[in-house]
Amino acid sequence: MRLEADPLAAISRDNAPVAIHARLRWMNGGAADRALAKRVIDRLRREQSDDGSWGASVAATIRNLFDLWLLGQPDRMTAKAVDWLLEMHHPALRNVCGGIYDGMFFRLTAADRARLRQLRSLPFTAGCSGFVKTGAALFFATVFGQGDARRVSAAYERAERVGQDRNGRWCSASCGNNILQAVAVHPQYSDGPAMRLAVQALRERQDAAGAWSGGVPFFPTLMALSRVRSVPAQEQVRKALQRAARVQNKDGSFGRTDQAFHAFVVLDAMERTGSRADARRLG
Repeated sequence: MRLEADPLAAISRDNAPVAIHARLRWMNGGAADRALAKRVIDRLRREQSDDGSWGASVAATIRNLFDLWLLGQPDRMTAKAVDWLLEMHHPALRNVCGGIYDGMFFRLTAADRARLRQLRSLPFTAGCSGFVKTGAALFFATVFGQGDARRVSAAYERAERVGQDRNGRWCSASCGNNILQAVAVHPQYSDGPAMRLAVQALRERQDAAGAWSGGVPFFPTLMALSRVRSVPAQEQVRKALQRAARVQNKDGSFGRTDQAFHAFVVLDAMERTGSRADARRLG
């Protein structure tokens, strides 16, 4: 795959955490970017509530954990936030929707539900709020290696069963994406029956140009599938990357919004598929 323009050029002066991460990872970012990353981490530490959340907001906690995943290493701070999303301060929910979603993380306020419909520049997308929270909680518990093992395992097992029962479609395309993100990063479930069904369902929705139909979010799906090592998943990733190259803006960005996040997703997927991801060698 070949990009006509450097995707990092468009975010070279962007101070969003995802842009800082991209420069440090692919542009050998220097002291200024390292100092900027430290300032962001220090600010998030100061703003975090004693219970581990940020202002008791699910959306803010997901947003800040994603930034910390990009910029730092797991520590006591991230562990408390993960435990808050995992509802460790509450007994596990039972008889959720007739038991279908038992063991998942569905405690949300009306304010949470409203804020979760406005997520931007994240792999998690608007949909059933409980699935957003559950997908994010499992994703962070996995990538940080934190969180109660029994509670995490129970939620993954439930997601696996729901995924199999629904032939790889946990919910609507946008909503189910949140569980897809969590399953994709788990070393066991990323190669499990539910993921294989999900990959097949996505394959049926991908067109010859590399896009997915039916409301499937393009960049989050590309991010998730790039972490799945199966041949059908990687075939879809290659087609999606070719589409990204065709629709790339002249300044190197992708799309009209969330450009730093989109550049990160494309470069990360290129690196994972063995494409040339060094910005100095693109074009």
